[in-house]
Amino acid sequence: YWCACFEGFSGPDCGQGPLCQSTSLCKNGATCRQAGAAVVICMCPEGFTGAKCEVPLLDDGCEEEDGCTTQCPEDATGEPCACSPNSIPLTKDRARYEGTVRLNNVSAVRTCLESATCTLKPMLTKQIAKYLKSSNLSVTEDLRVIDVGFSGEVRFHFWGGKRDGSRVRESLNRLVQRGRLGNVSLVPTHLAITQEHTLHLQSVRVNHPRPVVRQGDEFILSCSAQGSSHMMFRWFKDGSFI
Repeated sequence: YWCACFEGFSGPDCGQGPLCQSTSLCKNGATCRQAGAAVVICMCPEGFTGAKCEVPLLDDGCEEEDGCTTQCPEDATGEPCACSPNSIPLTKDRARYEGTVRLNNVSAVRTCLESATCTLKPMLTKQIAKYLKSSNLSVTEDLRVIDVGFSGEVRFHFWGGKRDGSRVRESLNRLVQRGRLGNVSLVPTHLAITQEHTLHLQSVRVNHPRPVVRQGDEFILSCSAQGSSHMMFRWFKDGSFI
């Protein structure tokens, strides 16, 4: 098959349109594709992202320092892991912590979970919050028990001080080693803890050749963000999910 292009368009897929004639539209060697009368898509090369491929991806070999997650510099003269004006700061004082412990009495857990009146989750939330409050942490917010499994495994998360990572681990280690959470018995050898960045919305862009988007126009919305592996993107218009 072949594509019969409209006037002004060329290429094997007719993706080379008049809007792609601007050399400044797509950055860092990206390939420009015009889709429709007014929509341009920049196909980013490896190592870049963003609506115009203007955002360098994080260098996984870099260490985090002073609340700054470093990015590869825009030119070849900079140090790849140097915190520079091109680096993107995350929320300095917050981190997401996720912990997993296991309850000892599995049969009682199953009986409770099979009951319509089981109050295990709110009880565990209250007890974990009480314990963390007494653990000399700088701050704990939005504690939630994510899941209680039939095996007795309990997953929970909360937001706390970024520099409290070692304190959080020591505190939860002490909790598991003593084998009790309030009136609930814990397996003393089962503990997993992870610490992740909080969400940082880097940019939201409207890809449109004109400064004003009119009714009926086609355009592309794109966003760049950094955060935990659990983050999800959902788009809303006037409060309604798209």
